Amino acid sequence: MVDAVVLAAGSSTRMGRPKLLLALDGRGLVRRVVDETLASRVRQTLVVTGAHREAVEAELAGLPVRLVYNPDHTRGMSTSLRAGLDALPPDAEAVVVLLADQPLVDRSIVDALIAERERTGATIVRPSYGGQPGNPVLWDRSLYGELRAQDGDRGGRELLRLRAGETAHVEIADRRAGQDVDTPAEYQALVDALAHAASDHGHVDAGASFCPRCGGRLEARIVQDRSRPVCVACDSVFWIDPKVAVAVLIPWHGGVLLGRRAIDPGMGLWSFPSGYVDRGEMLEAAARREVFEETGLDVDITGLVGAYSTAGHPVILVVYAGEPRLGAGAPPDPRPGPEMSELTAFAVDRLPPMAFDHDDRILDDWLALRRRQAVGG
Repeated sequence: MVDAVVLAAGSSTRMGRPKLLLALDGRGLVRRVVDETLASRVRQTLVVTGAHREAVEAELAGLPVRLVYNPDHTRGMSTSLRAGLDALPPDAEAVVVLLADQPLVDRSIVDALIAERERTGATIVRPSYGGQPGNPVLWDRSLYGELRAQDGDRGGRELLRLRAGETAHVEIADRRAGQDVDTPAEYQALVDALAHAASDHGHVDAGASFCPRCGGRLEARIVQDRSRPVCVACDSVFWIDPKVAVAVLIPWHGGVLLGRRAIDPGMGLWSFPSGYVDRGEMLEAAARREVFEETGLDVDITGLVGAYSTAGHPVILVVYAGEPRLGAGAPPDPRPGPEMSELTAFAVDRLPPMAFDHDDRILDDWLALRRRQAVGG
């Protein structure tokens, strides 16, 4: 049996008012977290209150939760953690400890932690948001004693550090899900982000877990013959945006400038300077930026080589021809940026192993463009 403990005893000193009652989609932050926990696979949910006890309990009125008051909440988070552990039933095999100021944590994250414990037998399971470990954390009952021994405002952080080698991680696609709310600026940023997403013409990023209109959970459903994200709460249908990337082919020492990739995909293979376009960025500006970041060269965009896409692949690649700017003298030697391990000019008929399927076609199109430009076409 896995139970949940939601820590909701903080005094909200940095917010200046009870932050757990701040509204997001018409519900207080604590209510959102508890609603999602109740909808997950946990057997029961315990909520530890402290500061603003009456207001928090009123926000949760009518929900099937067990309320646990921590009279020592001013002595730090560890006292609330201890109060929650002491209130667990004897047969609780594990507990998911959630923070009430993380309103985007949903049932799918809690369920993923439980599933990972079942799969691996790990004594600690926590989510990872973009490679950064975060909360909530699932703890095996074998660690309850050590958790109770923690003091101050550290919660379980020291134990997580000591037992890092025993911890299993679950990667969460939506990096926002791990965001907590401590200050007025953080709360307003979260409200603004959700409002902006809600006005974004029904489009969301791949991997999004939450509805940008109401904050509800998204699930895959077949709509217009394709699997699309649909909100389980408001039934809004969303379309996943494609990714747009740019690449630039640069003549260098009689050949074409290539970089050996220092990152995946294609790590160790060669490619043209390339990268993703930022939202709202002009394509040509993105192309020049990527060249500078990866080679240190400032280039002029001299023509469009082509646009390339593959069925079933989310990336649209727009490729340009570029020429190094001469300025007052010859351009400096290119220097590899963080995503390239080295830069070299290769003859077009003696290319090294290339990273991507389109590369041969792109090179042919670039050579054709250069021939047209040479004759003024």
